[in-house]
Amino acid sequence: MIGLLVTPVSGAPLISNMTPRSVKPGSTTEVTITGTELTSPLSVWMSFQGTAEVLPTPEGMDDNKTARLAITLDAEIQVGVAAVAVSNAQGISQIFMMLIDDLTNV
Repeated sequence: MIGLLVTPVSGAPLISNMTPRSVKPGSTTEVTITGTELTSPLSVWMSFQGTAEVLPTPEGMDDNKTARLAITLDAEIQVGVAAVAVSNAQGISQIFMMLIDDLTNV
């Protein structure tokens, strides 16, 4: 048996939750990420075709624990499991799994 121990880099983002956890093909979904070290400038990596815009944080709300994204997908993208990660100047977060689903979020 082989084990792998991953130690987070100090100052690198850590994603603890993402709401909603699914995005719909052919639309733009505003996604809120919560975690730690979500400091600007923040970049986004996605395992699927689409665009992710980091939305500005409202004045007085920049606590480094919340980030908002606008994720836009083409209508032709396949449904399935996908991954998202964010990075700042100190490092990259872990991969956070989400769903590309053509059903409406409730």
